[in-house]
Amino acid sequence: MSDVIIRDKAEYHARTSEQMERHLDLPPWSLRQKIALTCRILANEGHESGPPARSPHAATAPAPTGC
Repeated sequence: MSDVIIRDKAEYHARTSEQMERHLDLPPWSLRQKIALTCRILANEGHESGPPARSPHAATAPAPTGC
């Protein structure tokens, strides 16, 4: 007899989301700070030479310096 417990996918998603909210403290970054961090991560990974992507926030938030 198998001891495997089969649960609905939604149950795993709910459990994971709850655990992440409880254990992962997210800093209260502004949109500008998030965009700057994204630019730095992409540049660090070698994506700085590609064409600029269209962002839904491009019209509302100026690009950070160095991006």
